[in-house]
Amino acid sequence: MPVTLVFATDLHGSTHAYDALFGHGRGRPCHDHADAIVLGGDLLPHGTLGPQGAFVREQLGLRLRRFHKEHADIKVFGMLGNDDWSVFERDLEDLERDGAFFLIHQRAHALARGLWIAGSSFVPVTPFGMSDYDRLDAPGWKPPAKFCPAYFSTPDGIVGCPMSEFSRRETLQECLAALAAKSAPAKTVYVFHAPPLRTKLDQLQDRTHVGSAAIRAFIEKHQPPVTLHGHIHESPLVSGSMSDTIGRTLALNPGDSRTKLRALRITADGARIEWRLLP
Repeated sequence: MPVTLVFATDLHGSTHAYDALFGHGRGRPCHDHADAIVLGGDLLPHGTLGPQGAFVREQLGLRLRRFHKEHADIKVFGMLGNDDWSVFERDLEDLERDGAFFLIHQRAHALARGLWIAGSSFVPVTPFGMSDYDRLDAPGWKPPAKFCPAYFSTPDGIVGCPMSEFSRRETLQECLAALAAKSAPAKTVYVFHAPPLRTKLDQLQDRTHVGSAAIRAFIEKHQPPVTLHGHIHESPLVSGSMSDTIGRTLALNPGDSRTKLRALRITADGARIEWRLLP
């Protein structure tokens, strides 16, 4: 039996996109007959802890609990992204205890029919200011731009982080190695917020490739059936493609859903993967 997922990423707090995804007031829901919904990061509105916390509690959490009540047979898996403060993983864990959401950042869950799902929110250092999920891509890696100030979230607020401390954090490559040990990679659907380097999924407006070499190396080594990505909103429009292949692995990035939901319906049937953009 095939496994069907609905994947969306980079909603950035768009209530219209969430409502379309979960199917309230939109006629036939886009998740109809899916086994799971998968959220690929950057779930919350841009901003400080106050607005993001309010959104988690007053918008996202309520929608997830309502969806679970109405569709208990469809699991929702997801993780935060580099624009989200990691302190709100605790709120997502509260939802997980109720079965309304399953956090996949640096974790793996049994999905269905011999498949697993796992994810990582980490991205290579961005030029927009480093935060909770920014990492050096690999030991010795240098970002293409100058380091920006680093800030991290705590229950007491946002605090600065000196470069000496930031540089001691595990690299993205090291985090992925730990993630690979949590399931059988060849039978795992991986959700990486960042796309792999030098693909159709990681291009800026000027066609510069800004994806992760560590993620690409992980895919080349482990050859999972499919990997799901976001982070680089414009890449599908710039490259003209939401998909690319690395060896036997299909990699997908639908782009962002800030103004309109861009969700993919993905069906895995053994080694065969089929996908389409939902209308």
